[in-house]
Amino acid sequence: MKLLLATLALAWTTAHAQFQVGLKPGFFPRQASAVVSVPFITGQTAGTPQSGAGSDNVGFLFRVGSAALTVTDVGVFRQSGDNNTSISAHISSVTGGTLYATATIDLTAGSAGSFVYAPVTPVVLSANTTYVATFRDTGKWYDSNSTITHTADATVPNATYSANPISGITDFNANANGGTDHAYGFVNFKYHL
Repeated sequence: MKLLLATLALAWTTAHAQFQVGLKPGFFPRQASAVVSVPFITGQTAGTPQSGAGSDNVGFLFRVGSAALTVTDVGVFRQSGDNNTSISAHISSVTGGTLYATATIDLTAGSAGSFVYAPVTPVVLSANTTYVATFRDTGKWYDSNSTITHTADATVPNATYSANPISGITDFNANANGGTDHAYGFVNFKYHL
């Protein structure tokens, strides 16, 4: 019995010493860090104000760069006095009406002068592919003479809109206007690489 206990004690001491030798003094294993999504639009300059219960989907075309983007949230800019509690925001294809991400947003949940976001089921947008970010203009918005600044992970060739529901859109390019970094304002999304 004493021999068995001595053998076990020696085995534990050897294993414990080997474990400690493998770690540097003061070293603690790191936990994996959480992936953080960032807003695509980082700044905006409002164009001509628009309002009214419209039916257009308004926003911008964007072309993903060399790395795919994972979209986790969509958002709409809340103007002062816009108390819309049910506005929809979308990420879709340029042609064919394929809807990749959508959410209904309560603008009263956020402050005027900022984006209000809602989570979506994460969706991966392919590299070197053009998509559309839009919202249904049922409240206040800005015309296509609005400009945006954004991260370098995608480019914005034009503002765009469609009078049809997302599912009925055949080609957002037909209504593209304004030029580089222009958008009907404002829709946004959060993503990570």
